[in-house]
Order: sequence, then C-alpha cells, then structure tokens
Amino acid sequence: MVLVGMLAVPALANDVTPSTNDINRTKGWAHFNVVDKGPGYAEIQFVSTRGFPSCFEYRADGAATTDPRDNFNTDVTDGLWPFYCVNNSITTKTITADEYIDIRMVFGAESDERFDWTRVYVLPSEGKATGGVKFMAKSTEVQLNFTAILKDGNAKGIVGYSASNGNEFKGEVTGYFQSGNAAVFTGTVTKTNLDDAKYFRVQVRDNGEGTTEPTDEAIRVQTGSSPFATQFDGGGHYTIHAGNIQVH
Repeated sequence: MVLVGMLAVPALANDVTPSTNDINRTKGWAHFNVVDKGPGYAEIQFVSTRGFPSCFEYRADGAATTDPRDNFNTDVTDGLWPFYCVNNSITTKTITADEYIDIRMVFGAESDERFDWTRVYVLPSEGKATGGVKFMAKSTEVQLNFTAILKDGNAKGIVGYSASNGNEFKGEVTGYFQSGNAAVFTGTVTKTNLDDAKYFRVQVRDNGEGTTEPTDEAIRVQTGSSPFATQFDGGGHYTIHAGNIQVH
C-alpha cells in the first residue's frame, strides 16, 4: 500500500486530546491514513489496532454539525459530527469536500490516544494562477513569469525564471493545487543553464489589488533532480517589489 504523504495538517495536543494522529501511527495506536486524494475527495483508511472501538469524527470544509446530540466525550463541548468506529480492524472510506476534511478521535479509544481536528486537503477541480513579478533573493533580483491552470483535474501552464546572476529556467506545469489565495504548481524543466534542474516547484500568494492591500508574495521557487510533491511546504518566501500575482 502506498500512502499519500504530507497531506494531513497535524493538530496540537492538549489535556483533552493529548496525542496526535502522527504519534498514534508511530506507536501503533488507532489512526487514519490518507491513501488517495483527488478533485473534491480523499480516500481515508481508519485503523484500529486493539480490541476496543476507536471512533473518528469527520467534517468537510468546516461545516457545522447537524447532529443535535452532545458529544459522547463530555469534555468536548462543540458538538458531535458524523463518525466511523473501528474495532481491531481497518476500514477505508471516501469523503467528499470542496477544499478540506477535518478528522478527530475524541471518544471510543483509550484517553491517551485521543487527538483533535487534523486537516486533510483535497485537490481542487479547477484553479488558475498568473503573474509576472520581480523579487530579491538575497542580493539577486529575479524575474518570475507564470501561467498555471487546473481544469477538470488536469494541470497545464508555463513558468519562466530569470535571475540577475545569470541563472534561468523554463518549465511546463504538470501539477497544481490551490487553497484560498495561495497556489503551488510543479512541473518539468524544459530549458535551463542550472545543473541538475530537471523539475521545479513554485508557490505564490495573491494578497489582492490596490495600494491598501498587502504586497503579493512569490513565496518559494525550487528546482531539483527529482519531482516535487504538489503541496505547500514551510520554506522561506520572497516579497515582490514589481508586478502582480493573481490566484483566480
């Protein structure tokens, strides 16, 4: 089985939910795995490793619960959401959403296994990011031009990178993910003077139009010899000083 890595945003531990999904997986406790995701859905594997029920609540896009009952854990006061329970077994479910799915486990398991809402992003079916910007990477000025489009789950587009130190590449977009006003797109390098630059990843954010809005950011530009995952990472960013980014 191949798990789709780095797709869940972990929750913080607290007194009511002292663990996390990642900690549970490492310890062999009840947890969930993301085994697939696509436009508007994620395939979630719920795992119980011991002989008592472990129950996972889920919600899509932050929707409010429609269940009038209180949560079965009396320390949890925000309500009860739909849930799946597993008992020393594994079950796989497909959950739909426009943007993301939250999953938590706060009842039915040992209290030290419980974890709070943990977010899984699904792929959008459509999106678009365009721009022509300049930014400073330390003492190097960079011109970045791009058009990245996702339609019916298929990504396409072009990227051009040209730096004042002479480094440059051009590439074709093959992967795209968008969340709110931010987008990340990946692809293959088609022309470059950089060693081992076969693939790229670009992350951008659109902070709106007009002089009262914050400056747009070319968040991160990477090249490498191996394909990049089409997902956001926590790397550094660069603030643009000319041009504009639009995430549609």
